[in-house]
Amino acid sequence: MLAGCCRGLLAISDHVSVMARDEARIRAIAPEVIPRVCDYNDAAAVAAALNGIQSDLIVAWIHGAMPEPRRALAQRVRPGGRFVQVLGSAHGDPSHPDRLERAKAAVAGLSIAYQAVVLGFVRDGAASRWLTDDEISSGVLDAIASGAPLTIVGTVEPWSARP
Repeated sequence: MLAGCCRGLLAISDHVSVMARDEARIRAIAPEVIPRVCDYNDAAAVAAALNGIQSDLIVAWIHGAMPEPRRALAQRVRPGGRFVQVLGSAHGDPSHPDRLERAKAAVAGLSIAYQAVVLGFVRDGAASRWLTDDEISSGVLDAIASGAPLTIVGTVEPWSARP
């Protein structure tokens, strides 16, 4: 879903690494992308994949509530750099504002900037739909460019209208 975002980052950086379980899918993004193959559920694999990484910008979209890989990624951001965390729509649920705070815990005590990008949905008249891959990638790139601490791509209101 973030392939377009990765290609956009290649336009502004000479070094883009992508972590995922499937190397073939990583390589399909662009030949210049450096694959870091691992499963976020395997702490040893995450540590091995992160070996040697130091960056001014890390964009992470980790499904589920696993804090360890998020923290491990945030620790690879150089002081003064940015950790951009892409989050599912549940983080925009107004009845659970604590979810955003828990997500931000990944950068606690680190001298880096934090950005949360919440993926919402699109309302189309009386209907609604989830964001497309292109909308997700464009929204994340726009958030990176803006530097805003919180960006909602699409909308999360009214919450009852989500698909």
